Amino acid sequence: MRFVVIPDIHGELEALKAMLKACKAADERLRPLAHDFTLVQMGDLVDRGPESRGCVELMMRLQQAGQGRVVVLRGNHEDLLMESAFKPEVKMAWLQNGGPATLKSYGDDFEALAGPGGEHYRWMQSLPSHFEQEGIFFCHAGLTRANYKAMDPGRLRWDRPPLYRGAYKALVAGHTVTESRGIEEKDGIFRVDIGLGYGGVPRLEYLALERRGDELLWQVEPAG
Repeated sequence: MRFVVIPDIHGELEALKAMLKACKAADERLRPLAHDFTLVQMGDLVDRGPESRGCVELMMRLQQAGQGRVVVLRGNHEDLLMESAFKPEVKMAWLQNGGPATLKSYGDDFEALAGPGGEHYRWMQSLPSHFEQEGIFFCHAGLTRANYKAMDPGRLRWDRPPLYRGAYKALVAGHTVTESRGIEEKDGIFRVDIGLGYGGVPRLEYLALERRGDELLWQVEPAG
């Protein structure tokens, strides 16, 4: 079983396009391509970067065409966007953490699409907090010892390192930007947030994983 992991995007549509084309999930015109791997996007499609709406629409389109082989996880920034509609304190936090860029990208369509009941809101609401296959555990923020048994969905979207792999063959997480601003691995824990949305990313890359029996093969692939 093969997996391709796309990191936190934060409104950086051009980076998302480059990764999808590089891994052959989409062609040069961004039309979905049939593929023999499971594509996992780690959440945080929105906020900070200029094109949150475009990122959401592209991943919705790929997922609809993906025949179950495109997984988009829910990140803490999707949480912020959705909860901001009901909680003034969350709205304040969202507006201090990249929310204005998302509002700008949607313009006058924000409430109709990304407000409660809107098509994009409902899609984000439906996204899973984790995905597990072949003994590999994927979640936005990562597993910690304190949440290993409980698997609280909110903590899977909000916790910070140190992370804990436990009995899983591998753990894949985003959420916390790596020190190198590249994909990092240690003891079967893959951290893939390369800092998109913060500016100055040194390189675009995604993670390719493959489980062959008890062996886990992996490679960091360039995307431009």
